[in-house]
Amino acid sequence: MGLDFIYKNKKIIIAVVIIVLTGVIFFGLRKPKTRTKKVNLIMWGIFDNSDVWRKLIGDFENKNPDIKISYLKKDVSTYGNDLVNSMAAGDGPDIFIIPNNWVLKYSDKIQPAPAGMIGLKNYQDVFVDAVFNDFVSPSSKVFGVPLYMDSLVLYWNKDIFAQSKIPNPPKTWTEFANDAQFLTKKDSRGNIVQPGAAIGTAENINRASDILTLLMLQKGFKIIDPSSKGTDLTPDSFEKILKFYTSFADPSSPNYTWNNLQHYSIAAFAEGRVAMMFNYNYQASLLKAKEPYLNFGVSTFPQFQNTRKSIYLAHYNGLVVSKHCAVPQAAWRFLIWIAQKKPSLTYLQLTHRSPARRDLIQQFSQNLDLGAVAQESINALTWSKVYPEKLEHLFNQAIDSVAIQRQDAGSVANQFVRSLRLIIRNFDFSEWVGGKNKN
Repeated sequence: MGLDFIYKNKKIIIAVVIIVLTGVIFFGLRKPKTRTKKVNLIMWGIFDNSDVWRKLIGDFENKNPDIKISYLKKDVSTYGNDLVNSMAAGDGPDIFIIPNNWVLKYSDKIQPAPAGMIGLKNYQDVFVDAVFNDFVSPSSKVFGVPLYMDSLVLYWNKDIFAQSKIPNPPKTWTEFANDAQFLTKKDSRGNIVQPGAAIGTAENINRASDILTLLMLQKGFKIIDPSSKGTDLTPDSFEKILKFYTSFADPSSPNYTWNNLQHYSIAAFAEGRVAMMFNYNYQASLLKAKEPYLNFGVSTFPQFQNTRKSIYLAHYNGLVVSKHCAVPQAAWRFLIWIAQKKPSLTYLQLTHRSPARRDLIQQFSQNLDLGAVAQESINALTWSKVYPEKLEHLFNQAIDSVAIQRQDAGSVANQFVRSLRLIIRNFDFSEWVGGKNKN
């Protein structure tokens, strides 16, 4: 990385040389001149096996012999509770991996980067916008660094498309609706035997709430604004989006292609029963392992027509430092190191994931497995989930109330917005926005 300074005379050059000789600058980090005390750090993670981190941690420790890091892979199903309980007991990790949509919820348990260790301009220049929005608070505190980037993509069954003589996956929602309808097959009684796409319900669709969320983001809505403790969603605007999503599970709609009698979306796609589904890119490797002969492709998420900018939904993990860490400077040295280009590339190669660093995107953009995510990453957005589990339930409940229970969409939308505003009002944003929280 380049330095953010302009050297105007020899005195400044001499001063900089002295700084470089006494330490390495990265994101504004200056390593101490002397390191005598050995530091032991505990790191928790999910998904990544120990082999991945053994290599990376070994490289870091070779360059930083005063720091030793021990990695523990934890059970993803109990990870949140394990973090909270261990911190309450005083024996939690010093460093832990966290999904990007957990940062706001866990902000009171995270130690931001110590003053002077990270330059905000460099941070913004290095990573895609979604990362800055997720990990940098309104008060300019840096809460963590990303490990990779994933986003919601379109999966399409190439054999089903070929049988219907459709050469390419849809790029717009109009194309998607037309293709889904054309690819849907029904029996003599009108029952769907081959859905064109898995969309429209929640109970049997993986990531249904995220699909609905992305529709709202594509329409320009700010679902939660931590600074104002509000939302710009209205019952009318949410009703329109909810109706569009559930139209694909409405027998009276020309978009009808799916219902709650279908197999779970991932299973249906793996079995070759449905032509299209939405999910994150990491599902591709799981599908290949389960069904090695399934002929499918991964494409970018559809966009509404006549939009000035394509919008996608980012989902990824990052590293943060616990508020209970006794040596945050040492822990943050590791975070800053892992975010550099070479270690980051090593991690991506070991885990087969797409980059969050801007300077690596081009390298991955033509990758058969990761290209769609790499292409989406520049325009990927996220939103502040104050209570991820509660919000997912709220979205799914709204979807199935209309799609399955056939409740009035207007009434459901009214209740949804009221519940959303209540959740926002009851959340303490003070750690994130800085200053006292005013209820």
